[in-house]
Amino acid sequence: MDDIDELQAELSQLQSKEDAIDSTAHETITKLGLWRHSKDRSFIVRWIVFLYVFAIALCLIYLFVRGVYFREDEFSNISEIIKIAVLPVVTLAIGYYFAASKSD
Repeated sequence: MDDIDELQAELSQLQSKEDAIDSTAHETITKLGLWRHSKDRSFIVRWIVFLYVFAIALCLIYLFVRGVYFREDEFSNISEIIKIAVLPVVTLAIGYYFAASKSD
């Protein structure tokens, strides 16, 4: 009976170690999923902000070229393009980002 008791003790030790490994693995996978989700969101926001800055720079270059070569004032047309086409998309993306980060 001594050998059986030793085997049962070893078996219970192995099961407790297995449970500890399972819980650690589950915690690690959960943390990795949360980290990846936050990285995905910041990647999307970075690209949207980059596109917004690019659109503004392109509009400013267009204004400069139009003003220098054609001597016309096109500021009102370009500002309307920015207000109608670019700003709502940026507002939507940033609003989604902050709403999603508060829900986590």
